[in-house]
Amino acid sequence: MDEHNNITEENLQQESNSGEDKGVLRKFLRTTFDMIRDFYTGQILLYPSVKRALNPTALTAILLMSVIYIAMGYQCDRKRRELASKQEMANDYRLKAIELETKLMRTYRESNIIKMLDERDIQLSATNQPPIEL
Repeated sequence: MDEHNNITEENLQQESNSGEDKGVLRKFLRTTFDMIRDFYTGQILLYPSVKRALNPTALTAILLMSVIYIAMGYQCDRKRRELASKQEMANDYRLKAIELETKLMRTYRESNIIKMLDERDIQLSATNQPPIEL
């Protein structure tokens, strides 16, 4: 019987230890969550340790670097838009060059055919009637 009581006391002691572990874990998670929330809301700047670490010079430097970072981001976006528009213009000019080259080739062939017909004294003229479907 004494052995049975000893086992139940051990079980109770283990259960109480696991309850303490859960409490410690909850406290740790809560503290971590609070710190993350304070970081994103800016409340972390009010912590005394952070206030001591951030003297006015460091705070000014951080602010200046932030402004420069944002300005560089806007400049980069503007350059990307300019590059995209110039690439579109280059593509348009390439298509126009292909179209003009095609017209030039057709005109060159027509003129060669007309020259060849004139050399051989063949009287051909372009028709005015559309083709007839059979």
